Amino acid sequence: MKDFNQFLEQYVFAVATQVIDQLDKPKQDQLIKLFARIDTAPLSTDESFPVDTRLALIETPDCPALVRKPALEKQPRKALRHSLDRQATRNDERHTRLQRLIAIHQGHIDSALANISRVKQLIQRAQQHIVSGDQRYSLLEHYQLLHDRYELYLAKMQTLQQKEINRLGIYQQQSA
Repeated sequence: MKDFNQFLEQYVFAVATQVIDQLDKPKQDQLIKLFARIDTAPLSTDESFPVDTRLALIETPDCPALVRKPALEKQPRKALRHSLDRQATRNDERHTRLQRLIAIHQGHIDSALANISRVKQLIQRAQQHIVSGDQRYSLLEHYQLLHDRYELYLAKMQTLQQKEINRLGIYQQQSA
């Protein structure tokens, strides 16, 4: 299941990064919020805690053996303990997921910085070696457009990473 969740996260991220530049600012914000809300880890199921759904018969003077009552009275403490364990597990999973997302964002930030550096080198090389006006102008314009897109992408990734860092800090404060 983890492979599927990672694949889904990567797919959504890839689609979001391709589409985000084509959207206006409010739609970009909505897309960023959607990506941040994706919860790829399903709730864990614990088969070691079966729920007893049998009904116990209770006889009353008016209606003997017809009134039924759930036979779950013996399990409330166990259910509460299981609920707290599940909540702790979810918090641990959430913490791990946030750390993984922060690391993914850092990888994208590093990649964007490397691409920005490479495009700057290409711009310098084009300025030094291409003399022709039209060819130089179109190539420099193309490189500048790439540079601007990488800068925008870098800013978005840094914003998303900071959001996840803030969220992680909130979870750590709540769990402390």
